[in-house]
Amino acid sequence: MGEEPKKYENPDAVDRREAFVAEYMVDFDVARAAQVVGIQTRTAYKMLREPAVREAITEAQAARRDVLAIEKNTILRELALIAFGSLKNYQEYLQTGDLSLMENDHAAALSEVTQESFMRGEDAVTKVKVKMADKTRALELLGKYQALWTDKVALGGEGGAPINMNVTVTYHKKGEPR
Repeated sequence: MGEEPKKYENPDAVDRREAFVAEYMVDFDVARAAQVVGIQTRTAYKMLREPAVREAITEAQAARRDVLAIEKNTILRELALIAFGSLKNYQEYLQTGDLSLMENDHAAALSEVTQESFMRGEDAVTKVKVKMADKTRALELLGKYQALWTDKVALGGEGGAPINMNVTVTYHKKGEPR
């Protein structure tokens, strides 16, 4: 059925902390990483509190970001291109049928382009269909980033002040009318 998790053949020969960090970076699952490295989950959680391990994880995350070359602003820019893309931007390309002239910023908002060429009488005709990427989803993600709405419920008074409550609890003896 399921694939047996890989085990480090000789955990004494491998720095367990390095092995744990490497496995933890796969999916950020402490229990799975502990099992693979051959340590108890409790020990793994203790390792996560060690400054050296936290630093190694931070470095590994930074290295991963550098390899992928993805920065927060890049993601936000792409979402904005999708969210605010308009069919007006594509009129020139749709009329000429020459999509090679399209700017990358305009192309970012498209999820699909189909181009069909055929003859109508003696005229060559090119039919171009474009499908826009999901604007609603892009706007939703941008709105969440800007904290325009959240999935969390914030409880508090005006301006985040605490809510003062008076609670009265009345106890009744068994058999007494309420």
